[in-house]
Amino acid sequence: MQKKNKAFTLLELIIVITIIGIVSMMIFTPYNYFQKKAELKLALKNISKTLSEARNNSIFWVLSWTTNQSVWVYFENNKNKIKIYNYPYNFWTWSQITLDNIFLKKEINIWPNIKIDKIEENKKVLFLYSAISGKLNIFSFDSWKKQKLIDKNNDNIIQIWVWYKTTKSWGLYKILKYYTKTYITDY
Repeated sequence: MQKKNKAFTLLELIIVITIIGIVSMMIFTPYNYFQKKAELKLALKNISKTLSEARNNSIFWVLSWTTNQSVWVYFENNKNKIKIYNYPYNFWTWSQITLDNIFLKKEINIWPNIKIDKIEENKKVLFLYSAISGKLNIFSFDSWKKQKLIDKNNDNIIQIWVWYKTTKSWGLYKILKYYTKTYITDY
């Protein structure tokens, strides 16, 4: 009686390795997508936290050596940084707003691969919270650096569009809605 070899052929090994590769690719692709989606949500949470912290600081924060402080939150298009400025109460005038580095309190990095795409169709936007009252004024800057008050729509909602940098074609973006009457964010 003859013994048969019980081994795999080269063709069978190649087929098994190919199947394992295809299955692993199918598992990795959705994982990567959901990881980016979670990073995007964390970035929106960071923006929301920054806005509410700025308003709270304008109402309650008083330094022992100065007067009450107004807080300015500055967003710029295609950046992943938010700049926070503190100015003495009634420092600014309607005709001139200067973002002076002397008054820069901190810069917040949103997330490495996340960028703010636009805020209500504007490229650069400044949220200005007045000291004591916490009243919100919103300014946008056009290419000539002229400021104008953003006209709030009927619902008093400001939309902040945030994209994941490498996946704009996939549509991996979120919109943060900021309700200007109640100072609530929704994402």
